[in-house]
Amino acid sequence: MFNEFLIKLLEERDRIVLTDMIHQIVAMMTFCKSRYNKNYIWELSRYACKIDTTVVGGFSKLLSQFRKIHYGSIISYADLTISNGNVYIKNGFMLIKKNPPGYSYVNDFSKRYHRANFRKNKIAPNDPRPEHEIMYEKGYYQIWDCGTLAFGLN
Repeated sequence: MFNEFLIKLLEERDRIVLTDMIHQIVAMMTFCKSRYNKNYIWELSRYACKIDTTVVGGFSKLLSQFRKIHYGSIISYADLTISNGNVYIKNGFMLIKKNPPGYSYVNDFSKRYHRANFRKNKIAPNDPRPEHEIMYEKGYYQIWDCGTLAFGLN
């Protein structure tokens, strides 16, 4: 799982890493230009630690390093399925919005597909049925998350 995160992280533009004594990456944080809220300059898009590794203070160390190099406000999102957002509060972020649950699709429960890939105008523009019924017929199941919390840091 960490390797999958690492690949996604390395594809993004600005990244900050923590290494251990033998220069192996143990934690990484990536940033991109804010995608959804243009009131913020940066978006903290990913934070990940090496599997089975706890990096005490890793989030704050990486955030601090980024802020030394880059100027501007930061937005980030906590997925309520796996986080309560406390790491953001502890690092000076303010809760700015609670987003409702969203959904994605799975067809064999090994991979999740973003709902944008299956918009009605793409999959069956002339079919009167709702998107989820069409997808179910195609062998996909709609699964819901718990929503997200948006946090901002000026």
